[in-house]
Amino acid sequence: MVNLNYDVIIKILKFNNSYTSKFHLINKELNEIFNKKKYHVAQLKIKKWYKNTSFPFPLETEWYDLTKINIVQYYRKYYENEYLLGFPDFMARKLHRDDLQEYIDNNMNEDVNKRSKLKVIQFLNLNLVSKRDILIAGW
Repeated sequence: MVNLNYDVIIKILKFNNSYTSKFHLINKELNEIFNKKKYHVAQLKIKKWYKNTSFPFPLETEWYDLTKINIVQYYRKYYENEYLLGFPDFMARKLHRDDLQEYIDNNMNEDVNKRSKLKVIQFLNLNLVSKRDILIAGW
């Protein structure tokens, strides 16, 4: 039987390393190489990002107390995708705003079903769209 070089074994183990792997339990040297600290740090970064970018208020908050950014965060978090993707078109029709429809035609010209959620959020963050416009268009 042929023994593998220790460096080759570590390369193979690094390829198979995941959050659920137990390679760090084999010995002290592998514990240093395969510790789970990077997963915990990544988890904390994701939690911090979510806390900073999601809607920070309880749902019972009055709409007039919120800023435009908070309203957009609320829509991003709670509005169903099938309705959110068509919201810019609905808003432009309801408000009779040709400038919004022109922006939609030029920058969001793909089919509503193929439109990304990010493009809709970018649309809502435009200076053309005010907090009042979003509230008039409604949920």
